[in-house]
Amino acid sequence: MVRKRTLLSLLIGALSILIVSSSIYAAPSVVQVKGGSLTVSSSETPPPPEGNGTIAENPGFIFGTVTVDVSSVIPTKTAFEYVRADDNTGKNKGGWQVKVMATPLTATVNDETTAADDSVNISIPIDTVMQVEASGLTRIHGPSLKAGDITLSSGPLSEQGLTFMKSAKGKGQGAYYCKLDYTLSMPSYLPASATVTPDYPADSALDDVPVTDLSLFEGTYRTTITYFTVDAP
Repeated sequence: MVRKRTLLSLLIGALSILIVSSSIYAAPSVVQVKGGSLTVSSSETPPPPEGNGTIAENPGFIFGTVTVDVSSVIPTKTAFEYVRADDNTGKNKGGWQVKVMATPLTATVNDETTAADDSVNISIPIDTVMQVEASGLTRIHGPSLKAGDITLSSGPLSEQGLTFMKSAKGKGQGAYYCKLDYTLSMPSYLPASATVTPDYPADSALDDVPVTDLSLFEGTYRTTITYFTVDAP
């Protein structure tokens, strides 16, 4: 019986020594992780370089020349570019969106109905003349994509913006890009939603002509295409 008590006391003593010695190596350590931004960028070649903001204006591509033809449909014109999204927020909540918006298609041309050197301003809503198709979703960095993680959408452009790339909740961590194909369909005659505004309405015969009776004016038409991101609510 004496031997057993001695052995037990030795074990307890050894255990006490181990517990006391382990506390010597305990030391707190803290690291701060700072989240970044949800960024968007674009380029004519894939993949686009990483952006440093949440809005990127299209550097400008030219659709070329179309010829007025009042008796047939004017051939469409196309252009394309690649758009990249990087989720550097560190929130892992997903649900972000990348949108594209465009201003109306506008031109300022000579008012041929006046004797003076006057002008007339034409504005055509962008959703009546331009469509965009998103395709070719590609992962640059991040987890492998599964069906539904990130979806692409196509449709007419608008001033409010079209969502063409969207991540599901809890998805979208990483960097991805897709191709956007633009189709411009100029009308032979102006649509009812277009506006024609002479500099001097009182002197211009165009002020009294219904818009839909006017053919497409010759001139240079412009629109500004902008990409922007929307973080998940």
